[in-house]
Amino acid sequence: MRAVACAVLRAFPSVPYVIDRVQWTLQQSVLDDLTATGDCREVREGRYSEMTDERIQKIKSAVEAADHISPEKKTELLAVLATLKPIIAEVAQTDEEEAERISRFVEVSAHEVAGKKERPESLDRVLHKLKQSVEKFEASHPQLTTFVTEYSAALSNLGF
Repeated sequence: MRAVACAVLRAFPSVPYVIDRVQWTLQQSVLDDLTATGDCREVREGRYSEMTDERIQKIKSAVEAADHISPEKKTELLAVLATLKPIIAEVAQTDEEEAERISRFVEVSAHEVAGKKERPESLDRVLHKLKQSVEKFEASHPQLTTFVTEYSAALSNLGF
């Protein structure tokens, strides 16, 4: 089973994403076992890195397209967002699911800010969830806590 799963992962790098979403017969536990033992680890890590790159690009694009945010504030927010990838990658080494959740919260909050409708209660809710997700990593990943603090401050400077 392991050899077949590894061959499928090498041939179709997006399969782990599909497996996660449609619960294909190859169970997530098999994928986790493969990556935990080092088998096909490069495939799994590559997929996560691609997803992170794609998500970060979506976040940056949303901020850049927001014409109601001044160029100075965009620069400030984009500078903070530029630090996200290595921080999330480090968290993903120990807890990929939580890293995915955190990056989703950042993406949603950035889209809230970039949107023309001001919905501060929605943004507050997302930032609260982001801060809660990060709390358990405060000791092991202090740079993640620093990122969330700086990110929240940048959003606050935008008037949110």
